[in-house]
Amino acid sequence: PYLDELSSGASSIGAVNTIDFTEGKRIGYNTDVIGFGDTLKEFLAKTGGSSKGALILGTGGAAKAIAWVLEQQFIPFHYVSRRFREGVLTYEELSEERMASVDLIINTTPLGTSPDVDTFPNIPYHCLQSQHRLYDLVYNPEETRFLALGKAHGAATINGLPMLHGQAEAAWDIWNTDTK
Repeated sequence: PYLDELSSGASSIGAVNTIDFTEGKRIGYNTDVIGFGDTLKEFLAKTGGSSKGALILGTGGAAKAIAWVLEQQFIPFHYVSRRFREGVLTYEELSEERMASVDLIINTTPLGTSPDVDTFPNIPYHCLQSQHRLYDLVYNPEETRFLALGKAHGAATINGLPMLHGQAEAAWDIWNTDTK
């Protein structure tokens, strides 16, 4: 309610993390979608191309931004949560068949973030194969248990540091470019 306009991503997600004051207007942006979107494209290109389907671990604000990007890239996905909710899978529902039906798993939870480095999402890691790609939004530590367990099963991995850099660059561009 304090903004005059929203970018399409911020409007769809319902979250703003960058505000630009231009020509007397306050315009809200969500740079999560830019940082994640750009790095996801690069990660997929380096690891086998487009994705056949994804699991988004978590249902918070970051998960909504990730979902928006996946929709823009036409990647089907399911949310996964600890608690049962309509339209959301629980970790217990991640069967071998479900895991084989996706190749991209994105952790949007804080699990594994320093200092709680021994925590990790409760997915069936034994079902992971070289077709899988794991993206962890956590970047401290550089390699979380989620990523290490994925690597041990042949999955390609990326942490959230490139996304953080992309978010920062997007904010800088928003604040320092005359034409948006």
